[in-house]
Amino acid sequence: MSSINQIRVSLFLLGLALVAGQAAGAVGGEARPLRYAPVGTDFVITNGTAFFNRPLYGGNTGFRVEAGDRPEFAFFLPGRGGNLRIGLCSDQPSGKAIWLQDAQSVVARYRPGAMVYEIRDPRLSSGVLSLTAIPLAAAEGLVVRLEASPEVPPLKLLWAYGGANEERGRRNGDLNGERVPISEFFRLKPEDCRSNNFRLREDGFTLPLKAGMMMAVSASRSKPVIANAADWSSPTALLALSGRMNATPVVIQEILLRAGKPQLLAFHLVRPGQKPLLESKQLPELFIAAENYRRRLAERIGIETPDDYINAAAAAVSVAADAVWDEKQGAYMHGANAWRVKLLGWRAAYAGDALGWHDRTRRHYTTPALAWLLKQADRVFVQTPSERELAASLGVTRDRLVLQGLGVEPDECTGGDRTTARAAWGVGDAFAVGHLANNS
Repeated sequence: MSSINQIRVSLFLLGLALVAGQAAGAVGGEARPLRYAPVGTDFVITNGTAFFNRPLYGGNTGFRVEAGDRPEFAFFLPGRGGNLRIGLCSDQPSGKAIWLQDAQSVVARYRPGAMVYEIRDPRLSSGVLSLTAIPLAAAEGLVVRLEASPEVPPLKLLWAYGGANEERGRRNGDLNGERVPISEFFRLKPEDCRSNNFRLREDGFTLPLKAGMMMAVSASRSKPVIANAADWSSPTALLALSGRMNATPVVIQEILLRAGKPQLLAFHLVRPGQKPLLESKQLPELFIAAENYRRRLAERIGIETPDDYINAAAAAVSVAADAVWDEKQGAYMHGANAWRVKLLGWRAAYAGDALGWHDRTRRHYTTPALAWLLKQADRVFVQTPSERELAASLGVTRDRLVLQGLGVEPDECTGGDRTTARAAWGVGDAFAVGHLANNS
């Protein structure tokens, strides 16, 4: 990407103010609990109870990973693509394992485009176990990094995966869109595992599915083994009874954890005709690429206001706007989850101009259906002269084009120079000049 250019966006700030007001519970006069607090660009909760309420999007497709206040992850392909749990146990043979979601203290941070957990438990002594989960860079997958602080004694990690039955649900597993609560919809049940036929590797597994092949790779030296989903609630039982073939299989693997030596685990949904991305020796580079991709996306918008909620919401808006873009279809979708369909005239396409994705905007509006829609409209409102020329090139007569002028051409951006911006707009220091990214 090119360097970020900054422009003033009053309407955008107003929209974020409305978002912040809703976050604070001011919706229709109804009192709502304020569960998440902004810290920088993160939204943070300590010992929250929600599962599968925070989608992590990857690949600009219908693929996503549902995370939440506790570190359990559910893949959606679309269709349920299996659950991932991570646990820890003592390095001693008699040590009892626990799932990280059951640890004594879990601080969850939604860092736009990723989840970061800070885990504390007596098994960690006075130390902290950090878990970061990020979608793969521009791909359908997830990479997880675990790191122990120096105070943590030697431990073994345990990860377990299973339950990919590819059920789509009534509304694609959308929040409040299924017949059952979302925490129940994505909860692994032994019967979800009956169709899974894992092919174990030294460093992970592959799982053939209708959607493609789910692949997992870790850097552990111990080979993964089959366990029984009937023991899913107890990591100790999963370990004790592992290695036996059964009708409801899940995969588990132990990983040695030492302070200062991060451990990595990655998943990739390999579509038919695609090349697998995962190799155990390349996991550190894969994580760095994922984090850099996430950061560039989250930093497309940066604002400074006295309101912490608005400041945090700005970065999240970029991620949400990217999530509704479908690369294969070349269009903005009605929604990222339940309504992931093309809808003629839907306002999500405005995101391309606001965030500098003008190539996406052009692809969206030049699809045959939308070009036809533009030709039928009584009026077509455009924001910049270049948009007016684009609409005219698609066959919209100029007498039906209305230039509103709410946008800024790429060559008019100031490159972040607020002094130049104030001079160009004829305003003094009394006016706050916000900015959003325009990478055209």
